[in-house]
Amino acid sequence: MGLLAVLPALGGLAWLAWALEAGVDNARVEPYLYAGVAAEAIVWLIPAVTFAVLLLVTAGLVAARRPAARPVLVALALAGVPLTLWLTLEYHGLMYPVGYDVWIGPARWVGAAATGVAVLGLLATAVCLALAVTRRALARPVPPDAPVPASAPGPLRRTPWLVGAGAVLGIGSLGTALVLDSFVTGAPAVLAIFGLVAVLMAAGGIGAVVAAGIARDGRRVPARLARVGAQGLLVGQLVAACQVPETTVISLGRLAGTEAVPAWIGITVYALTAAGIVATLLGLAGLGDPRTERYIAESQARRDQWALWTGWSTPVILAPQPEPTPAPPGGWSAP
Repeated sequence: MGLLAVLPALGGLAWLAWALEAGVDNARVEPYLYAGVAAEAIVWLIPAVTFAVLLLVTAGLVAARRPAARPVLVALALAGVPLTLWLTLEYHGLMYPVGYDVWIGPARWVGAAATGVAVLGLLATAVCLALAVTRRALARPVPPDAPVPASAPGPLRRTPWLVGAGAVLGIGSLGTALVLDSFVTGAPAVLAIFGLVAVLMAAGGIGAVVAAGIARDGRRVPARLARVGAQGLLVGQLVAACQVPETTVISLGRLAGTEAVPAWIGITVYALTAAGIVATLLGLAGLGDPRTERYIAESQARRDQWALWTGWSTPVILAPQPEPTPAPPGGWSAP
């Protein structure tokens, strides 16, 4: 069910892309709009195509029965919901510009319907796969006398480094893109919004790194907190990926009225953004790896069993000892 729900999610994004392309064709009759609309359409399509590719690759790994890909697909689908809503806002701002008497896009219900289909498909994917992961974990109880693992497995040890790298690349590429984009530097509201996105990435990344480091001792709660932090980081990265491509388009000379940026800089900035997203997904895969789950389950089971043993109060029964009979003054003690 979760894999089947990926299809309407991708279909909704494709529907929005078709409506965007139709609007670009309609803008040809308005020369003062066409150049900007065509350039901004590329900015919209770059993150949409990137997300669709990641979704397809992850779904293919799940279909290939890779257990570590299931929680990754759950996180990607959940993060795709705010991404889709953000792309929809950009779509409506582009197709129905404020201050103009012309609507170049299709009917407004087209965008709303396409967004609804994509969001519902992503939510269905996340819910169905999350239930499947939970059901699999409950079907494999860990005996309390399971052997204590010698050390944390490799996927779990690599998780803090991968998530940390994803946070650094995401924040660094977003900051670089904002500095190079003269449109954004002159818009305080936009800077404030992406400042909050950077804070979300920083908080999620730091929280995930710290929690994953503690989880290497085989603790279940920090492992779950690491997933939550990485989820927040992934949301911020995908939303930031909607802004970074504008620098790429500027560097390619597609946006008029902007300061020139070397093409290699614009392409490199978005490549670093994509690398940060992939690093975060690999970190989530490390947390969902079967070796990591088995290690944490066995360690936590032994820890819970030890707490149960030490929690019992051991009754101590002591027989009363007779007190010695005091000896009379100047005589022998009574037998």
